[in-house]
Amino acid sequence: MNTDNLRGKSVDELKAEIKELEKSVKELNQSIKDREDAIVVLIAEFQVGDRVVMTNYRGKESVYVITERSAGFALDRVRYWGKLIKKDGSLGVLKTDLSYHQLRKA
Repeated sequence: MNTDNLRGKSVDELKAEIKELEKSVKELNQSIKDREDAIVVLIAEFQVGDRVVMTNYRGKESVYVITERSAGFALDRVRYWGKLIKKDGSLGVLKTDLSYHQLRKA
């Protein structure tokens, strides 16, 4: 680590610079999240609250309600999470990742 450009600064000056850098990082992270959210809005097929039919790998179909969505790793798809709608109409407790299953609007 090259600290030559930091020599001559006091501890308080360095702490102040760290706080300023942390603030900048926080603002940049929020800016990235805002853009990821905008991508999700533009490419999402389903909205939070939509009911979808999920077909599992064995061909069994179940109805879920979308509870959360976010950008995929490469920002080219949307990841969905949802809760199973039970036969009595109530929601299941577990949040399930629906991203890797075939989905269609219920």
